[in-house]
Amino acid sequence: MSRPRTNPEKHKKNVAITLDPVLLRNSRALAASRGTSLSQLLDDLLREWMRGQSASDAQLNEAIANYIEIHETRQEAKARKIQPAGGEATS
Repeated sequence: MSRPRTNPEKHKKNVAITLDPVLLRNSRALAASRGTSLSQLLDDLLREWMRGQSASDAQLNEAIANYIEIHETRQEAKARKIQPAGGEATS
C-alpha cells in the first residue's frame, strides 16, 4: 500500500498538449538555450502570464469599483436636487 501524499496541491501533475511541430521544435530549442526543460519553460511562462492576469483582474475590479462609486455619487446628487424644501423626496 502506498503512502498518501500529505498535500496533493503541491505536487505537479502531468498534462498532454498538442503543438504544431515547428512550435514544438522552437520551444525545445528555447528551453535548451535557457538550460531548462520544455516542461519547466512552460511552467515558468504560464506562471508569469497568470501573474499578469491577476494584475489585470485587480485593475479591472478597481475600475469597476470606481465606476460604481461615481455612479452612486451622481445618483445621490440627483436625489438631493429633486427634494422639496420640506426635505421629503418627490415621487
